[in-house]
Amino acid sequence: KIKKILRDLAPYILFGAALGAATASKINDVVLALILPLVEGMRYLGMQPGERQKALLLILRNLLIAGMISLITFRIAQPYAFNGPSFFNVGINQNWWSGLQSLRVQASGVVDFPPALQWARRPITFSWENMVSWGLGWPLGLFAWLSYLGMGYLIIRKMGWRRHLPLWAFTGLHFVWLSFSWVRSMRYQMLIYPLLALIAGWGLLQL
Repeated sequence: KIKKILRDLAPYILFGAALGAATASKINDVVLALILPLVEGMRYLGMQPGERQKALLLILRNLLIAGMISLITFRIAQPYAFNGPSFFNVGINQNWWSGLQSLRVQASGVVDFPPALQWARRPITFSWENMVSWGLGWPLGLFAWLSYLGMGYLIIRKMGWRRHLPLWAFTGLHFVWLSFSWVRSMRYQMLIYPLLALIAGWGLLQL
């Protein structure tokens, strides 16, 4: 029974550890936390009404475990974010926090920060053009986005929409969010490169 529980929890433990490590490397990666609730929500909606009540508690438990593992991993991998020196002193280090706020303001275009002036006249399509041209390359880039549109079409038609919606929605929301931000560098879109590769693979299977 214990082995079965650990096997069931393994994906959530791994997700939490990966999320904590990614966020420790780049704080903006915390948006990846949205994927797990989206996946679990779609799985919940796909259940029979009689199964939902029992499954809801398990889903909440799994999300809580993933969140706890993520926080512990972040605490270990990013010690500068906390006051310390004790491991259990989890008060936020104000120097670390103020540094993040300074970087956020510089990248927002709100202050007159000379290196940020290069983004003043970049079109909304700047990020997409660079992703397709240089980040992914034309063959993969174009096919991935065509596959993305095809997946969206099937989702609208409700053909397998629960299976694909979390991947499709997160990729689109992240892309639009950064395409409309002040700094439109393609490196900020790196988070969705693997997802676009998965979508391209799905497109090949459809063909």
